[in-house]
Amino acid sequence: MSNRTVRRPLVLVLAWVLSLVGAGVAGAALTQRDHEPKVISGSDFGFMVERIGRNDAPIGRLVVRVNGKWVDPEIAPAMRLAK
Repeated sequence: MSNRTVRRPLVLVLAWVLSLVGAGVAGAALTQRDHEPKVISGSDFGFMVERIGRNDAPIGRLVVRVNGKWVDPEIAPAMRLAK
C-alpha cells in the first residue's frame, strides 16, 4: 500500500467527522435561541400572544410576571362564608 492509498480514506473520514461536528454545533445554536414570547402588558399583568387568528385577532393567554418571568397564574377557588 502506498502512502497515497492510506491517506485518501483518512482524509474522507476526517472530512465526514468535521461535517458531523459542524452540523451538531449549528443545530445546538438553533435550538438554544432564546425565544421571548410577545406579551402585551402592564407592569406585572399581561396577555401572551401565541398566534394571530382570523381577522388579525391575537390568540393567547393571561400571564403574570413573577421574579422577572412571565408565568401562567393559577386561580384559587372562591371562598365561601361560614354559616
